[in-house]
Amino acid sequence: MIAERLIGLTQNQRNWGFRLCFLYFRNVCSYPWNHKRVYRIYRELQLNMRIKPHKRLVREKPKPLAVPEQINE
Repeated sequence: MIAERLIGLTQNQRNWGFRLCFLYFRNVCSYPWNHKRVYRIYRELQLNMRIKPHKRLVREKPKPLAVPEQINE
């Protein structure tokens, strides 16, 4: 029962991961299933989404420190 509903939900909402699916079942559908049970079946069906790597920020190189020409400048 859980498996069929998970497959149907993930086909309709392709960008939903486990947490959104579980919250949908818990809050909208009012199913009493706990997160461990839903996650176990989610993994068995191989519905895991790819973890996207973070983009690395390109940092500007700092300008070199100005060399003072006189004392206390």
